[in-house]
Amino acid sequence: MTVSPAVERAFDAAVAAAKASRSSKFLKWIDEVPTFAMADGAPVPADVIKGWMAQAIKAEVPTGSVEADAALNLLAPDDAARLSLWVLERWLAFDCARPSDVEATKKAKAAIRKDHGFYVSHHGIPAQLPDDLTQHPYFEGLKARAMKKYANSGFSSRGVLALARRAPGRQAALAVGTFIERHGRRHGTRSAQGKIALHVLAHIADQNCLEVLSTAFVGLHEGLAHEAAMLLEQIRTRRKWTWQQLGDRAVSNAGLDADLGVDLPWGHAPYRAQVQDDLTMILINPQGRSVKALPTAKDPSQKDTKKLLIDVKKNIAATMTAQTARLYAEMCHDRVWTLADWQTFIVDHPILSRLSQRLVWTAQTTAGRQTFRPTAEGDFSDVADMPVRLDQTNGISLAHRVTVDAETATAWQRHLADYEVTALFDQFARPPVHRADLPRLSGHDLPIPPQRVWGPDLLKNAKLLGYAAPGTGKTFFEFPDLVKEIGAFAISLSTYGSPPSHPDHAAIQKVSVTQNAADIPPVLLSEITNDLKVMLGREDIFTGATS
Repeated sequence: MTVSPAVERAFDAAVAAAKASRSSKFLKWIDEVPTFAMADGAPVPADVIKGWMAQAIKAEVPTGSVEADAALNLLAPDDAARLSLWVLERWLAFDCARPSDVEATKKAKAAIRKDHGFYVSHHGIPAQLPDDLTQHPYFEGLKARAMKKYANSGFSSRGVLALARRAPGRQAALAVGTFIERHGRRHGTRSAQGKIALHVLAHIADQNCLEVLSTAFVGLHEGLAHEAAMLLEQIRTRRKWTWQQLGDRAVSNAGLDADLGVDLPWGHAPYRAQVQDDLTMILINPQGRSVKALPTAKDPSQKDTKKLLIDVKKNIAATMTAQTARLYAEMCHDRVWTLADWQTFIVDHPILSRLSQRLVWTAQTTAGRQTFRPTAEGDFSDVADMPVRLDQTNGISLAHRVTVDAETATAWQRHLADYEVTALFDQFARPPVHRADLPRLSGHDLPIPPQRVWGPDLLKNAKLLGYAAPGTGKTFFEFPDLVKEIGAFAISLSTYGSPPSHPDHAAIQKVSVTQNAADIPPVLLSEITNDLKVMLGREDIFTGATS
């Protein structure tokens, strides 16, 4: 291999670092290093690769370093990406590895010897240990407990992730997302390592990585959620996106390929899961025929394939739920997409494209506002089934009863019914409430006097409308506050129960919003008002309240 003197010196330093890093458990754990090539095709010795890793571990800067970038720059671009992915996957696998059968057996035997006196005195175990400790009555339980514990911790070798920042986004997101789902969320057992891995995704920041960061942002572990939120804000600021634009770019494709399906390995005869227009999934066997289920799994790889199918179905369902809520919030905020963004992030998305067909949209053109609906055939049609051209469109938004007249709203309701389209959410049935119909808005509280209601109905209707009770009352006759988030606004209902003599009565004391009430978008104001009318069971919510 012919290299420049500078590169040769760098290689020699890396080899020396590899030899000096005998204390690194992570490097000892790696059995074999794949072959990686330089830009001219010459292979890089395995000792050099390990040396780079040793140098990165010693530097303890997992967020990247000049030295790590210089090492990756010596490789062919594809090999640099391959090395980054290999380092990331090896580090994650090391961190979550469980003890081998031999190691677990050794630990169980050691525990038996250590605690034998306790077993004798408290559990009546014979004083004499058996020659074969695997015959001890507590051996299997102790071994099973040992198998559940982590064998390693990748925290001390976290610096190696400085070499992982050029991993392909899709594979990196899959590796980190799987790690967090299985090891980072539950009780936060690997939350520190999960945070470090999220920084790798934040550097790559393609759609797949943004999706994982957004998932962690609403995850179960507070530390991971905080870290992901911080990283998303940094990405948004760096790329000068609004939060809405970031949301467009972080929608999961649920692992679907360009043909809206997933190949399912099954020995020499793979199956395929194919998504239909209604987002249901059918299974296709190797002969091309539809089947109800995969055959019985006979080996670990087939069990993994079954789990893959379950995960894809779960991801599709979760994405539908999350995006339905997001699109509803975008409607309430009168979000306007550019035509290019709408085509890229809505129409061309494998899941959102299906959801968009169950909604009515508004094209804002120089000639006025034109309502339309995307069809399953890929066309756009108006309420009279006439084709709609979008080439002169200045922006796309979701239609609502506040933004269209009564005749148009009625016509679209009839259109959807005629075509048996189940609307993703209601856009036209609720009566419009305009700002002029309400008292003057100021501050953060809506001018709704305290009103007594039937408590069970209030909680039932609030739940149906998407309001949640994050906490419980301080006393037995205090109701929980009810909160609903719609995009940038959160609506909070402070409720209070009646005295014990009337335990089923409650009162809404105050309705607050997180931003200035005067800034509430018109559609959102109408939706909030209609929500309150349903929960209170009355139309005159701003006047005539009962004490």
